Amino acid sequence: MKVEGQELTVVEVVAGKKVPAAVLLNSDDWGFGHFTMDDNAMKVFEEKLGKMQSKIDRAVVIGQLITMMR
Repeated sequence: MKVEGQELTVVEVVAGKKVPAAVLLNSDDWGFGHFTMDDNAMKVFEEKLGKMQSKIDRAVVIGQLITMMR
C-alpha cells in the first residue's frame, strides 16, 4: 500500500473495522518518520504516557509532540 502525502489517507484494509484509538509508529525506534497526531491520538498518549514501559517509546511520543509544536 502506498500512503500519499495528503491530510487523510483511507486504509481500505481497516476501513469500517474497530481499530485502536492511537498507534505508536516508530515503536522502539524501529523506523523513522514524522507523523502528526490528531486530537484523539494526543489525548490517548497524554493519558497513557506514564504507563508506557519503554523509555524509547515515551521519548518518541514526547519528541513527536515537540515537533508538532514547532
